[in-house]
Amino acid sequence: MIQNMQIQFMEFLFADKPANEYIAVFGIDKINSAKTTVRHFLRAEEAIKYSHRIKKNFNVFVGLATTDGGARAAINNGSRNVIAFDFDKKDLGKDFNHKDIINLFKKVGLYYHMCVASGGGYHIYLKIDRTTDLDKQIEVNKHIASLIGADPGAVLPTQVLRMPGTYNYKRGTPELVKLVWIAPKIANYSVDELHHKFISKKSKDFKNIYQVTNQKNNYFCIDNVLQYGAEEGDRNYQLNRLISFFKIKNYSHAKITAIITEWNQKCSPPLDDSTLQYQLEYAIKNDYKYFGCRSSDPIIQQKICQHCDQSQCNKGDKSELVCHELKTIKYEYGIMERVKYKSKRLSLTGNHLAIIGILKNNFQGLTDKQLESELTSIITGKKRISHKTRLKVYDELVELKLLNIKKGTGTVPHLYKLIDAKCLENEKIFISHNALMRFVDGAINQSAFRLYCYMIYRMFRKENIVEAEVAEDLNLTQATISEQINELEKARFIYSYLDRSICRYGAKRYEWCI
Repeated sequence: MIQNMQIQFMEFLFADKPANEYIAVFGIDKINSAKTTVRHFLRAEEAIKYSHRIKKNFNVFVGLATTDGGARAAINNGSRNVIAFDFDKKDLGKDFNHKDIINLFKKVGLYYHMCVASGGGYHIYLKIDRTTDLDKQIEVNKHIASLIGADPGAVLPTQVLRMPGTYNYKRGTPELVKLVWIAPKIANYSVDELHHKFISKKSKDFKNIYQVTNQKNNYFCIDNVLQYGAEEGDRNYQLNRLISFFKIKNYSHAKITAIITEWNQKCSPPLDDSTLQYQLEYAIKNDYKYFGCRSSDPIIQQKICQHCDQSQCNKGDKSELVCHELKTIKYEYGIMERVKYKSKRLSLTGNHLAIIGILKNNFQGLTDKQLESELTSIITGKKRISHKTRLKVYDELVELKLLNIKKGTGTVPHLYKLIDAKCLENEKIFISHNALMRFVDGAINQSAFRLYCYMIYRMFRKENIVEAEVAEDLNLTQATISEQINELEKARFIYSYLDRSICRYGAKRYEWCI
């Protein structure tokens, strides 16, 4: 396990390094800190072997920049492919954990790619395209560290951080340095783009954004999102939230378009022009209320809190801003019970839930052509559910007494309409319409969408989300459930963390990104 951890770590840092550049392994004696050792290796395997040799007597570190093999000094640096941050628990409180770090990064519009538990805190890594412009990399590193509260002293050109699988002897009792998490799929940041986003392009360079953020009595969440943009997965939500805010402020269509066009350039990655224009027009035209400080929906409230800091908000009376809701889909408990597997009974799939979800917001009914349009990605133009599969789903929903088909005649097409299900208001779950649209756009498959809906159903019923129990309910293996959860995390529908307040081994907890 330790060896695999170290291989993953070293591949993350050095798989793309030039063959003639060296990896520096640095050691500090566990008893006498004045006694140090440094060695340079061309191959990661050799660096790992050396760390194993010295780890019983030394705190072992790895240089993040490659060297020319001569020394561990800035003049000997070669290239680097990460921006790294050091969070020390003693500075941030005993209850601080990697969940808090996720929120810190989200507030500045970034997602990290690797987390290492250092024994006294966390080392966080953002992968960047390998660069030799280390001055620019350090400038970006310092600026982001100051924004998120990481150690400002741990951003040197010769920065070293602990090697997973070795020990931290700093507090006397050896603590294993562990690789906590590494992203399953990594899209590198560019140091030039980060420099442009955080340093070169200040708000004043975006004239329309500058006019908004420079106003008195503004909202921290709005200024924060306007300044830093949004990541893929959070982009559409923030776009609609900004537009709702500007409509409340009675901004003109032209002014909103100008601000959002500037803001889009700060997003990572920006929406392409045609998609941006479509979403802009759609959000301005429809009267969705995305903006507000509080919501009765726990999922929406969680999204609001990701960009909220009342201590920095200039708005005095926050009680004025209550319950501006996202567009959601209400699924009755009775419908969600049909997701569970019970012997030979027909169970609902992700495709069933998607069509039900679309018809939920179109109670007047839709034709197959209209449903096909709703199930076509505006990004790729691909149909999410084929015509043949749709017909099968319609028949199955009729069999389940969830759908009524009004037969058409001649040139008049069939009309598909949900049968109204009677239940108490507290027997409904709310799912973000944006989650359904991201399924349509191909972010996840139908099995993962089914699982996502079922996990939220369990949350509304105040049931723990235990993989083994969910697997039994859905008649799947626990391994399959784990794969689908990984897919949801990768697509940023959810993220998970280990809550050690429950027991010493911890319990897996989930939070909803959309």
